[in-house]
Order: sequence, then structure tokens, then C-alpha cells
Amino acid sequence: MNIEKRGQLYEGKAKKVFETSDPNYLIVDYKDDATAFNGQKKGTIVGKGVVNNRMSNFMFQLLEKHGVKTHFVEELSDRETLVKKVSIVPLEVIIRNLSAGSFAKRYGVDADFHLDESGKRENYLLPYTVDKALKMGLEGRVNAIHMCTLAALTPEERKRAIELLSEAGFTATIAPTAISTRRIAPVKELIGGGITVGLGSDNIRDFFNPLGSGDVKQVALLLSYIQRFFTDEEVDSVWEMLTYGGARLLGLKEYGISESAAANVTIFGAATPREVLAYQAQPALIVRSGKVIEQ
Repeated sequence: MNIEKRGQLYEGKAKKVFETSDPNYLIVDYKDDATAFNGQKKGTIVGKGVVNNRMSNFMFQLLEKHGVKTHFVEELSDRETLVKKVSIVPLEVIIRNLSAGSFAKRYGVDADFHLDESGKRENYLLPYTVDKALKMGLEGRVNAIHMCTLAALTPEERKRAIELLSEAGFTATIAPTAISTRRIAPVKELIGGGITVGLGSDNIRDFFNPLGSGDVKQVALLLSYIQRFFTDEEVDSVWEMLTYGGARLLGLKEYGISESAAANVTIFGAATPREVLAYQAQPALIVRSGKVIEQ
């Protein structure tokens, strides 16, 4: 379509909208600007506009494919898209990756916090977070992710921090791939303090984890080397994090092999947990809800 870009009609937090030579069409230009806390905090993420443009257009075309009409016409460039001029339905839907704070309290769900991920003492927020969670009635319903700053505390400070976690019923998710830029939380001390620990990674593959495969066994092997989980007992504790620990974090009530448990089983071609981790053994059989899905 031969349409020219004209004057700016609107500018919001994420995009600009321009008039065109055809009154029935507009051009949307996606920005790299980023905001938080209702616009109080502002910054720039290089390439954000490109990603927003492509992801939005992907979703619009997917909706069109399934019979849902949208305003999408044509992607003009990395940042610009031609759209139909329409009347907007004034409805905003906000989707969160994690539930936290007042959201968890209001809807009665568990909360997740990326807590003390910088690893710096001046950003230490664990005592405040525990206190806030208890005041909001979230005891036993909070999972703390990272907690890298624990590694920067003195042994006495760490002991008190872990006591606070235990008193508030916090669980922990450790992402060993964070080691690329900072130290990670002392997992053995967390386990020794009675904290349920699970393992994970923020992303499948990114700046912090450029060789990631999406397989949590890879993450477990990395933790084993970083914090020397080498004895049979220590390897078993890593296996516990991968299995029962992870299940508790996810709130799975009937996890494990028992008469009443769901028929969800993964069988590896290895004799022991140590062999699974050392050889990064692949599944020989995967059963979900009683059905074999891979063999």
C-alpha cells in the first residue's frame, strides 16, 4: 500500500501513533522506553520497541488466523506497523509473570519475589520482605528467588536471615546461572536451616546463561560444582531439590510414587541420581496421567 506517514497523533509509554495520507489508516511506532511504578521510574531498554512490534504483530496475526478481527494491516519495519483506524474499547488487562504482595493477599495465591538478586549488602531487603509478608498474612505462602545477598553477609547475619525465612515459612528457588555476574545464596546453609529449596533458571538461554538447554539437570550440575555438592548425601540433596523440593514449591500435593499419586513418571537410563547428573542422562520413558508420551 502506498501510504505516507504524517503528523504525530499520540504518544504513550510504549508507542507513538501517527496519521497517514489515508484517513482510514494509522502508523504505530514502538519505543524503547520503559517505565515502572506507574511511570515514576523511567529508563530505556535497547531493542524493546523491536520486540514489542514483532510480538504484537505475531499475536494479531494469530488472532486473525482463528477468526478474531484486529486492526493489523502490515508490518512496515522493525518498529513500525500499519493499522486500521478504529474505535478503541477502553479495557486494560494487566498480566503478571509472578504474584506478589497485595495481589497474593487479595486472591489467596502464593507469592514469588526476586529477592536480593543484586548480591549487594546495600540492597539487602530480606528482613523487610519477611516483615511485610507476615503483616500481610502471607506466612508459608512466599517463595524467594535468588537471595544472592546472603552470600555477602557474615555467618552470624546469614544465620539470622535463615531463621527469619524459617519463621515466615518462606521457600527458596536458587538459579545457579546467576554466578556469571554475582555469588549465589549458600544452598547448604539454607537446607541446614530447614528451608525447602528448588532449582531453576530465569530463562532458557540469555546473557547470564548463554549455553542453557532448558534442562534443569544442567542447572543442578552447575550448582554441584559451584558449591561442592560431591558426597553421596550432598548429591542426594541436589536430587531432592530437583524432585520433591520442586514439587513442594509448585504446590503439588500427591507427588512421588505411591498408590494414590498421579501416574506421572520419568525414568532415566541411569542407575543412580549421581549418574543422572554426571552423564546428564536423558529420559528413557516419560509417562503423564498414565499415558506414555515419550519412549
